[in-house]
Amino acid sequence: MYQRERVRHTCLVQEAELAELIARMPADLAIWHSGTDALPTMLKLLAMRRIEQLAREGLHPALRAPDHLRESTRSVERFTHAAQSMVRWNADHGTNRPSPVPPSHPSNPQRGRQRRRGRRTIARGIGFKDIEIACDLAADWEALDAIRFGLVTGDVSIRDARGRHIWIRNHRRADVEVLDILLEQVTILNPQSAPQDLSQIRAWFVANRGHPHRVHDLPESLRRSAWRDAHAMLEEQGTSVPSDTDLGGLTLDEARACYAVLIAQLFINELCAIHLESEASLVWGIKPHNLQRLLQRYVDAPVARAFVDLTRYAKGRSPVSAPLIPHRDLLMIPAPLVSPVGFERTLLRAASADPGRTGGLGRVLGDRARRWGQRLRSIPECEVAERVRVKDATGRTLGDLDVVAWDRTRAFAVVFETKWPIDAATLVEGAKVDAHFASGRKQLGQVRDALASRNATPDWPRGWDLPESTAFSWWVGSAQQLDSTAAGSDSDIRTTSLRLVEQVLPQPNLRAFIDALVSFPMPQQGADFDLVPRQVEAGRYVLHFDAIEMHGKPPVPPPERRRSAGWT
Repeated sequence: MYQRERVRHTCLVQEAELAELIARMPADLAIWHSGTDALPTMLKLLAMRRIEQLAREGLHPALRAPDHLRESTRSVERFTHAAQSMVRWNADHGTNRPSPVPPSHPSNPQRGRQRRRGRRTIARGIGFKDIEIACDLAADWEALDAIRFGLVTGDVSIRDARGRHIWIRNHRRADVEVLDILLEQVTILNPQSAPQDLSQIRAWFVANRGHPHRVHDLPESLRRSAWRDAHAMLEEQGTSVPSDTDLGGLTLDEARACYAVLIAQLFINELCAIHLESEASLVWGIKPHNLQRLLQRYVDAPVARAFVDLTRYAKGRSPVSAPLIPHRDLLMIPAPLVSPVGFERTLLRAASADPGRTGGLGRVLGDRARRWGQRLRSIPECEVAERVRVKDATGRTLGDLDVVAWDRTRAFAVVFETKWPIDAATLVEGAKVDAHFASGRKQLGQVRDALASRNATPDWPRGWDLPESTAFSWWVGSAQQLDSTAAGSDSDIRTTSLRLVEQVLPQPNLRAFIDALVSFPMPQQGADFDLVPRQVEAGRYVLHFDAIEMHGKPPVPPPERRRSAGWT
C-alpha cells in the first residue's frame, strides 16, 4: 500500500522574529476591545483557578481536594507571574476606549436565543471565552516571557526547527540557578515558633456556610486575629536592614504592619468565597479612603496614607511591589501579588521605585554591604581594607577596590567588587542583577590591568606592605543572587554572592576560604535536579524547552544561618 513520504518543513523564523512574535501576543488579545473593563473578570477567573490548584496541591489553608484529584506541582509562583502579567497588559493595552467589535466567538444565528442565554457576556463585544484565552496566555506567560527575554539578551537561542516546532537552547548554567534556589532557603519564611490557632475563624465560617450576605457582618475579632497571625508570621522572618529604616513617610516596621493587613484581609476574603459562597470576595476591590480607614486600626493616619502611596501601582512599576491596582474608583488587590515570603524585598523594591525615597534607602543598603568586611574579618590571620583608592602616576583616582582581604603570612590577597542590588523578583530585575555583574567585571578588569602595567598603585592602609610575590584572586560579589550567565562562567574574574560566602564560612585561613568557595559542591543533574522537556504555544509555533525540576525538598539551613539570626 502506498504511503506518503513524510516531508520535513524547515522553520525559517529567526530569534529576533520569534521574540517580536511573542511580544505581540498580549496586544492581540480580543479582551482589549472592552478597554479596561475585562480586568476584574480576568482576575476573578484567575482567583478561581488558583484556589482550585492550591486545593489540589494541599497548600490551601481552608480547602483540600479529594485524594484522586491531588497534585504536587507547587504552582504558587506561576499564579503570581500570571497576575502581574494581567495587570501590566491591562496598563499597556487596555487604555483604549471600548470598541464595538463583535465577539470572537459569535453565537449560532439559528439557536441565538438559547446561545445568548447560556453565554456569559463580560463586556460589550467580549465573551467569556475571550477571558479564558487571556487567562491561558497569562498562565503560559512565565515561560513565554522568559524565552522572549532570553532571545533578546542572547541567553537562549533556537537549537532546531522543524515545521511549526521550535527547540530552544538555554545558555545559562542550570546548576548555578538550582544553587540559587537552594540558597534562597536562607531568606524564606522561618518556621513559626507556635502554630497558628485558626479555630475561632474556622468555626465562624463553618457556622455561616452558604450565606454570602454575612460577608458584611464579619466580627472585628476575626480581622484582629487574622492580622495578629499575619504580623507574627512577618516578624519571625526578620529583616536585613533596621526595622526603623525610612521608606518615605513610614518605617519598614510600620509598612510591615500595613502589609500584614493585606495578607489577613485576603485570607478572610478567600474564606468568604469558599465557605460563604460569596463570588464577589474572589477579587478584593476597595476604595482608597476605605483602605486607609482599615489600615488606621493598626497604624496612624499619615502612615496609612504613605503605605497606600508606596504600594499603589502605576505603569512602569512592578505589580509585585505595588499590588494596589487602580481600577475606576477602586483599588483592586489580587491575592497572588501579596505574599508573606520575601516581604522585605517587596517593600524595599516599592520604596526604591520612587526617586524621592531612594536617598536614605541607598545609604541603608550601603551600610548593609559592609557585611562583606565583617564576614571576611572573621577569618583567622585575615586583614581587611575597604574602599582602597587606586591612583595613577599624577595622583588622579582611577577607581577603588571595594573590599580587599590579605593574608600576609601566606602572601595571598582577595579583591571583591561588591554590588548590592535588591534581590530580583522579576525578569527585568534579574537583568539588572546580570548588568551589575557585567559592570563589576569590567570595572575590576580595568583596575587590575592598570595595576599589572604599573600605571597605577593602590593607596594601601597604613601598615600594609604587600610584596610583589603576593598572589591575587579577583571577584565580583552580589548580595544574594549568583551569576548563571555564560559570560560569568567564561571570565577569569569570578563571581559569587554574600549568601554563598556565608554558607562557606568559617574557614581556617583566607586561602582555604577561597578554595572552599571555588570548589563548593554544585547541585548535580540527575541527583539534585533534572531538566525536563516542556512545551508552550506561541502563535502558530510550538516551542520546546527544558525546565528545572527539583528532586525532593530543598535543604533548609539551620536557624543560626538564617536572616533572622543576622545572616543574609
